[in-house]
Amino acid sequence: SPLWKHFRPKIKQKVILRLDGIGIDGDLSDKEKIKSNLSDLIDKSSFLIYQSKFSKNCFLDIFKSLPEGKIIVNGALDIKFVSEYAVNLYSYLKRRFNGKFFSVAGRFSSRKRINEVINQFNESDIGNLVVLSNVPDKLKHDNPRIIYLGMINPDSARYIISKSEALIHFDRYDWCPNIVVGAIHDKVPVICSNFGGTPEITGKNGLIIKEFPEDLPENLEGINYAKKSVFPSKIFKEIISDIYLNGIKISFTDKFDMNDTAYNYVKTISKRK
Repeated sequence: SPLWKHFRPKIKQKVILRLDGIGIDGDLSDKEKIKSNLSDLIDKSSFLIYQSKFSKNCFLDIFKSLPEGKIIVNGALDIKFVSEYAVNLYSYLKRRFNGKFFSVAGRFSSRKRINEVINQFNESDIGNLVVLSNVPDKLKHDNPRIIYLGMINPDSARYIISKSEALIHFDRYDWCPNIVVGAIHDKVPVICSNFGGTPEITGKNGLIIKEFPEDLPENLEGINYAKKSVFPSKIFKEIISDIYLNGIKISFTDKFDMNDTAYNYVKTISKRK
C-alpha cells in the first residue's frame, strides 16, 4: 500500500508484518528492484509472519538477513450460509454432469495455467470441468463437458468447489492459496504440481503431480525455472482420467481451521508485547 511509504512507527518493536507472497509475477531479472520495493516495509517491522515455508525461503533468498519470524498458514471457516443462487447453480451442474465434475478456479493468468487445464479437458474425454475464472471469450471452447461460470461470488464459488470431485490448482508457484485451504477444509482433494506453497499445503490432502525436479530450489532461481516449464499434459491426463473413472479416496490430515489460525496470530502477537 502507498500508505506504508509514509508510515513511520515510533516503536518499531510493536510492528508485526505479514508477508503475502513477494509480488514477483513480472520480470525476475532485477532482484535489486524487488529488494528495494520491500526493504522499507521490512525495515519498519520487528517480526515477520509468513504464509508458508516456501514463502519464507524465497524471502530469505532475496534478503539473506531478516527479522525474527514465524510461519502461520491461512485458515478457513465452515460454510455457514449458501445463497439460493449457489444452490440453484449446483442443482443445474448436478443434473448436467450427474454430480461428477472437477473444478478449477482463480484469476485467469499465465502463472495459474487455467487455460492449459481447460485445454486438456477439451482435447480428451477425461471428465467434466467447471471453470470459475474470468476466461476470455476467444479462449473458451464449445464443449458440453466444460462449463464456464466466470468469477462468481467467492462464497458461491467455494460451495461449488466443495461439491466437485477435486480442485485442480496447477499454479506454477503459489504461496498459500486460500482457494486450496478452503477446499481442504471442505474435504475436497486438491490436485497440484510439486513446486511452491501449494504442495506444501496440500500434503496428503490430495495428489501432487511431480513435474518439477525434487531439488528445485525454493528461491528466485526455482521460480524462474517454473515460469518456463511446459505443462505436463500426459501425466496430467492419466491422473485426471483415473480419478474420473475410479474416484479418489483421501484421509484428510489437515483442516486449516480459521480459529486455529487466529489463535496462532494472537499467541504470536501476545509474546511480542
